[in-house]
Amino acid sequence: MSFFKKMIETSDLSETDKNRLIHDIEEDKLFPIQRDSDNGVIPHQLHQNELKQIIKKQGKYYPFLLDAFEKDGKQINKIEGLLTFRVPYFVGPLVVPEDLQKSDNSENHWMVRKKKGEITPWNFDEMVDKDASGRKFIERLVGTDSYLLGEPTLPKNSLLYQEYEVLNELNNVRLSVRTGNHWNDKRRMRLGREEKTLLCQRLFMKGQTVTKRTAENLLRKEYGRTYELSGLSDESKFTSSLSTYGKMCRIFGEKYVNEHRDLMEKIVELQTVFEDKETLLHQLRQLEGISEADCALLVNTHYTGWGRLSRKLLTTKAGECKISDDFAPRKHSIIEIMRAEDRNLMEIITDKQLGFSDWIEQENLGAENGSSLMEVVDDLRVSPKVKRGIIQSIRLIDDISKAVGKRPSRIFLELADDIQPSGRTISRKSRLQDLYRNANLGKEFKGIADELNACSDKDLQDDRLFLYYTQLGKDMYTGEELDLDRLSSAYDIDHIIPQAVTQNDSIDNRVLVARAENARKTDSFTYMPQIADRMRNFWQILLDNGLISRVKFERLTRQNEFSEREKERFVQRSLVETRQIMKNVATLMRQRYGNSAAVIGLNAELTKEMHRYLGFSHKNRDINDYHHAQDALCVGIAGQFAANRGFFADGEVSDGAQNSYNQYLRDYLRGYREKLSAEDRKQGRAFGFIVGSMRSQDEQKRVNPRTGEVVWSEEDKDYLRKVMNYRKMLVTQKVGDDFGALYDETRYAATDPKGIKGIPFDGAKQDTSLYGGFSSAKPAYAVLIESKGKTRLVNVTMQEYSLLGDRPSDDELRKVLAKKKSEYAKANILLRHVPKMQLIRYGGGLMVIKSAGELNNAQQLWLPYEEYCYFDDLSQGKGSLEKDDLKKLLDSILGSVQCLYPWHRFTEEELADLHVAFDKLPEDEKKNVITGIVSALHADAKTANLSIVGMTGSWRRMNNKSGYTFSDEDEFIFQSPSGLFEKRVTVGELKRKAKKRSK
Repeated sequence: MSFFKKMIETSDLSETDKNRLIHDIEEDKLFPIQRDSDNGVIPHQLHQNELKQIIKKQGKYYPFLLDAFEKDGKQINKIEGLLTFRVPYFVGPLVVPEDLQKSDNSENHWMVRKKKGEITPWNFDEMVDKDASGRKFIERLVGTDSYLLGEPTLPKNSLLYQEYEVLNELNNVRLSVRTGNHWNDKRRMRLGREEKTLLCQRLFMKGQTVTKRTAENLLRKEYGRTYELSGLSDESKFTSSLSTYGKMCRIFGEKYVNEHRDLMEKIVELQTVFEDKETLLHQLRQLEGISEADCALLVNTHYTGWGRLSRKLLTTKAGECKISDDFAPRKHSIIEIMRAEDRNLMEIITDKQLGFSDWIEQENLGAENGSSLMEVVDDLRVSPKVKRGIIQSIRLIDDISKAVGKRPSRIFLELADDIQPSGRTISRKSRLQDLYRNANLGKEFKGIADELNACSDKDLQDDRLFLYYTQLGKDMYTGEELDLDRLSSAYDIDHIIPQAVTQNDSIDNRVLVARAENARKTDSFTYMPQIADRMRNFWQILLDNGLISRVKFERLTRQNEFSEREKERFVQRSLVETRQIMKNVATLMRQRYGNSAAVIGLNAELTKEMHRYLGFSHKNRDINDYHHAQDALCVGIAGQFAANRGFFADGEVSDGAQNSYNQYLRDYLRGYREKLSAEDRKQGRAFGFIVGSMRSQDEQKRVNPRTGEVVWSEEDKDYLRKVMNYRKMLVTQKVGDDFGALYDETRYAATDPKGIKGIPFDGAKQDTSLYGGFSSAKPAYAVLIESKGKTRLVNVTMQEYSLLGDRPSDDELRKVLAKKKSEYAKANILLRHVPKMQLIRYGGGLMVIKSAGELNNAQQLWLPYEEYCYFDDLSQGKGSLEKDDLKKLLDSILGSVQCLYPWHRFTEEELADLHVAFDKLPEDEKKNVITGIVSALHADAKTANLSIVGMTGSWRRMNNKSGYTFSDEDEFIFQSPSGLFEKRVTVGELKRKAKKRSK
């Protein structure tokens, strides 16, 4: 480059030309090569025309260039066919599932053949059934119903699904009528059938977006009164529409669309699946009832996305009730009830009198019908991670059932809060910044906006700080300014609906205040009228600017007591998990274990409350993995207590639970009043009524009403605390082959040693000394062999696995291994297949095998609970940095290392040097050393940089490029899913067995 620059600068060219050429050199635009990706901008047709001219001129000298094949009744040149051929995306990979190996991913293969044989661009239409492949492509794209296992969902833009969305939104809307000069909140009601029909026919069926104002104006014009609509998903407009219906009516006419809805739905399905116009046109032409002109219009529309519900769920007449002009109750579908009444989907499904929940359960109980467990779980609308958890849970239950000799009498399930994320998340900071850009807020609250800009997303994960900004820096009960520097010490987070009523810890149920106790009436859970009246305008400002939700505003301004219906819902949420995925998993387990009353999904808040009740509120994932077992124990004990107290009947919440809940609330209010009269401001955090009943001093709250037996006592609590602090708990990890990439996809040049010794880029670039290559062929599993008196692991890469298949013989293995080292041709095969994460006892320490050259620690660290809590506080920046406290914690950790971690153990000299170096460090560096050691002791691949105390930068990393060798005393440990059953085999035993096989 410098050579050409010098040549240009010394030339006789004008300054303009010189500058242009130098600029082109710097931008890598001078002297472009012909074989370059930039040539992709040249239109495909130019390449094709050039090819035709070459074939025409050279064909008379080379006749084979003129060879042709027949397609669609036309003769096409074979070479030209190669240029224009593309495998249709809806056909997918050109391998049918039946031809795959067992370990290959058959989910990504759906092609349907017309006949067997080699597929070429010239016989593609003869060999591949494109229409059948297209139908398979549609089936694999469609999701499954959130309620009915395995039922395909509707396209999000189908006529039926859009109608459901509109009705569901309309049935959630509240209508207020103005009385005099003010709106009466207590007179808010749902839309009646007449108002709903009016809005649908006059607004929604036009196919356009309907705004709140347009709907209110239509109602006022029709009925002569002033209305206000509330409860919309978007404060200014309805988020649902009947856009597809409007578009179809413009093409076919309203009458034709209403008479041929099935055809319309099929058209929408094709428009959702096929984006390519040519393919879509081909599929549309196969439908009866639409003309070529119609196809030309329809082909220009492409929809995206699938809904959550199936046609079967919405249209099956499974609920019994009277609607419209029914003389007597009869069967109706969900969509019929939604059209006629003001109930939303959840209200219809959960109404036991209608019977939809029972119908859904019966349908799901019959969902297996010969399907494997994996196939049934695969139909659930959850992430692959959750599906693996469900499968593992069932295997665990099977294992425990085998150990105790019988099936479980009760199964309690807990679902994590983040199992079904609702969609794309926006950071708290971005959301707040968007709101503060509002002209009114940006001007009046500029100081707070500047403070917000100085915060990081991590800072705003602190709920106190986030609430501070959503409240414009003011106390939610008094309107006084909050001191930003004293948020953690001077203010409380108060729950609008107290936790004694329902365990709702969402932002919509919390406010930041100075004195929470003075806000409520002494005889109810609502706020004192003077607070609601004084603060209503401020709360309205927050609502209008999007800083609080409509739900939060209505909770704050509420003055009427909770209805019996609301209390029933609170009890349900306090006790059981209401999300549909939990119900589906419970149904699956009832199918498997046979007891319809045994499987109960519990609210995840119960686990948190149990930890707090037992004094185990700290949870640190860096120390060990015991918290999983502790959580399971807590949810199981809470569920067992609720069942023994009679809070469940046939797997559902009983009337007895409702009565106990009401009594618990009365007692809570009485205690609250007593604390207020005693001027006790230390309210503490309330317990929900399940754990609150367990810790109650009133024995009647811990008695089974049917038998009179005390079902929970202080002795039970003490024993449970002892179990929670066990030193040893069974921990198992997923063991399996690592099928994935063939190699590290980084390209290394021939100047890099990794490139020279690497894997060739392709068949045309075999010489890695010239072209470089990929490094690190990925291992699929390992083989344990004995060769020349040494026992070692040898990796089998993904490339080698593709040659060996699933069940290679010893001779086939030796043939592949011999390519690594010739001596392996005579090796004894001790274990043909050692999967990733196989547990071993190696040199006295528990390890798992990551590959032939890498082992990970599998020993779980245990600390006394006092030190556990101190470390947890320390790692979060809360703990004391006192010299003696840090030294005591270090000594405790090192004591565990010396006893339980032979591969991490220090010599006496190393230990002494470490203490000397540690004592010289400042306190914050001491903290980093301790957290680093604990992180490296966790049962995973982490290491610690202890160079600051004279150790290595990757302390105790178990990595050996030449591979680990084994002694006869080392053990391979084969565990069942729970770890209750295991088989240990020493390397010496494996040698003896191999010797017997060879005789």
